[in-house]
Amino acid sequence: MLLNGSLLLSFASLVLSAAVPSKLEARAGPYQTRIYESGSTFLEEDNGWWQLIDATGDGRPDLFYIKNRNTGTGYVEVHIASSTSNYQTRILEVPTTFVSEDNGTWRAIKSANSVLPDLVYIKTRNTPSGNVEVHIASGASTYKTRTLEVVTTFGNEDDGQWNVYDYDGDGKPDLVFIKTSNTGTATDELFVASGASNYQTRLISTGTTFAVEDNGFWQLGAYSSTRDLIYIKDRNTGTGTVEVHVASAASGYKSRLLDVGSTFGQETNGPWSLVDWNKDGVLDLVYIKIKNTGTGTVEVHVATGKS
Repeated sequence: MLLNGSLLLSFASLVLSAAVPSKLEARAGPYQTRIYESGSTFLEEDNGWWQLIDATGDGRPDLFYIKNRNTGTGYVEVHIASSTSNYQTRILEVPTTFVSEDNGTWRAIKSANSVLPDLVYIKTRNTPSGNVEVHIASGASTYKTRTLEVVTTFGNEDDGQWNVYDYDGDGKPDLVFIKTSNTGTATDELFVASGASNYQTRLISTGTTFAVEDNGFWQLGAYSSTRDLIYIKDRNTGTGTVEVHVASAASGYKSRLLDVGSTFGQETNGPWSLVDWNKDGVLDLVYIKIKNTGTGTVEVHVATGKS
């Protein structure tokens, strides 16, 4: 018996959908396998901000510590341990142009004119202007020269997490605020102000697929596109493990690309992030454990983003 055109089309669609999994199904199962675990040259310490970022130009993320309190010099200090030494050798330890201060968020970002990342201070409280301020010291000057100090479009606020990310792809760091409490939409909200406008113009202000929640770490990253919204939930999870949740930029942050548990039990002894740790083009789950470690040192743990 011959199938009519509509039946044939329906049958073909059914076969094709069964044979080709959706993007979410195809990527199910990342973050289940650990590919790296090591202590470091740093003793356990929680006097600042830790992250992994390439500081040598080899494409591998080094361990970057911005110490902004209880410093020996009275200034904010930058300490870097190299990935090539398995984080055992320090390649830079310097005071910066900033006096010790703890009124906001400190981050290292890729520099446009130096192998060393630039140092960013997002000051979110006790500012003279009453608005959030962005201060940047250059890696080229080993953090002795400030290249930017501006008041932004945002009033002082600590109802979420602040970061910098090149949202519009122009090579300049944009200011990102992920608001996780006291939102107007009853969801977590994303706000971005452009670096090109000196943080006066907002590129996006939107609610998301996530109900109001702050049980972990938020970031923008290139999961499927260049600016997906990533939530690493490290407490109060449904799976009993650290979870990775991703909302797509393409959907205006209304649809999820991923909701998955990981190889890590719930733990809140340091920062979590997604980073392409092994240069395979896939974001890996990275945990910088800074207290209650087995080695007595700051530890780096990595689970692969590949299924």
